[in-house]
Amino acid sequence: MVRSDEALVGASLAGDRDAFGVLIDRHALRALALVGQMLSVEDAEDVVQEALSRGFLGLGGPFKP
Repeated sequence: MVRSDEALVGASLAGDRDAFGVLIDRHALRALALVGQMLSVEDAEDVVQEALSRGFLGLGGPFKP
């Protein structure tokens, strides 16, 4: 069964670390492709990793662009 991003975020907030992994698997390549158009491969990987880390740490908190 495919769960929506919203359901995966809710599961992540409830402590399901695997749910956040599914979100990463679902969106990391697209983010890397987008950022990779602007930066070198190494820098793009760093930016995406930082964004994913901040996303995980910021779950449930206020959105900060």
